[in-house]
Amino acid sequence: MGQSSLILVLMATLTVGVLLFNSQTTTNQSDSALTVKQQEAFARETALVGLDRVIRDLVDRPDEWAQTSTFNIPATSYAGYGTQATYQVNLRNYRPGAAAVVPGLPIVDDTLDVRAVGTYQDRDYTIQATYTKGITNIGVPPALRTALVSDQTLRFNGSPKIRSSSSTTNADVHANQDLDAQGSPVNFVVEGYGTYSEEYTGKNTAFFQPNQPDPSASGTTYQYDPMYVPTVNVSAAAATAHAITSPPSGTFTMGASLWDNLTDGLDATLAPNSLSGKGTPEDPFIWYVGGNMVMSGDLRLPRAIGTGAPQGHIKLYVDGNLTFQGDGTMTPTYADAPNSKQPDTVIQNWIAQHLPEGSSMAVYVAGNVNFNGNVSVAALIHANGAVTFNGGGNKVNVIGSVVSKQSMTFNGNNKLWYTEASETVKDPGYDYNVPTGVFLLDYLEWPERPVTTS
Repeated sequence: MGQSSLILVLMATLTVGVLLFNSQTTTNQSDSALTVKQQEAFARETALVGLDRVIRDLVDRPDEWAQTSTFNIPATSYAGYGTQATYQVNLRNYRPGAAAVVPGLPIVDDTLDVRAVGTYQDRDYTIQATYTKGITNIGVPPALRTALVSDQTLRFNGSPKIRSSSSTTNADVHANQDLDAQGSPVNFVVEGYGTYSEEYTGKNTAFFQPNQPDPSASGTTYQYDPMYVPTVNVSAAAATAHAITSPPSGTFTMGASLWDNLTDGLDATLAPNSLSGKGTPEDPFIWYVGGNMVMSGDLRLPRAIGTGAPQGHIKLYVDGNLTFQGDGTMTPTYADAPNSKQPDTVIQNWIAQHLPEGSSMAVYVAGNVNFNGNVSVAALIHANGAVTFNGGGNKVNVIGSVVSKQSMTFNGNNKLWYTEASETVKDPGYDYNVPTGVFLLDYLEWPERPVTTS
């Protein structure tokens, strides 16, 4: 082989070698880059595992957010990627919100920062997020889902019957202080549990006979957390009322039958025998009485005239004391209230037929409420003052529920059939939010790449 041929062969061999070297170098660089991307992806997934763990804790412990260090997670192995993957999470910068509307409930507008770092081999990945609490409206709060609630003492001196409109629900009663039951167990019955926040001072517990057992209950009477009972701003209702009654003497006496004709000074926006299409669930009728009210007549306020008219949705605000006396009747339906001596099924059928939308009339009273005589009311009754039941008669005295900011006392053989209040007539004072999770406000993530030197 000649010298020139040998040189050509050597050059060709060298060229092939160079090409092979360049190809191998490119492949190695590509493999190295793929490994980095994989490491970063694994590190990111590991950081997300730590973040998810903390979010679950934040949801489960909404009243402990201020104690940020208790949520921290030290370096922890993640078995999903073997022994080379770890995560750690730190919480910081807790910012308190406004005080909770309801004492004892967590603050719902506080915020905090969460920093989660995932590591895989020699790669770190950081996620930083800011959270506040996810919230939802309470809807119908516990105090409006209970037959009787007193913010102070609930006392039974007589022999009342507290029944439920359905055999599948209870007519529970609650006192934020003491529950005192002194009546005769022969005639005295509560178809539900009796709960109290301080002490039970009754003779015995045989009065309480729940329709449906509660597995969490420690007995038919037991200690329970206080229920939120607001002081309703009755005067504020005047600004949005559809009808305003301002009695010159300071007391408005409703002694006639409003469903027959307009009398006794009620504002003329109310038509005889109906609300003339007003008082819908979407737009409840608001009536404000600027003083005391004595109810001895017959007040029925369905949405329209005629038998079978749908029930009205009404919020009545009394800026004074309210007294029911004589044969006083107040309902949001055209039908006369049932007699208490009728069979239970007849009363339950009356409630199902005439109040299919729940207890859709609410009466909010700035002062005290007194029930005297053979009265009948189908409504939620809320008093900023005390509530006293006397007499009883042969009518069902209340179809609905009763809440008092002060004490509540039963002195007679009163009858109450519990029907849950419709959310449509809930006063804004009962409106508040509760935490239901976490809500993301801000989010950043990035890989932490090692610093290289040339």
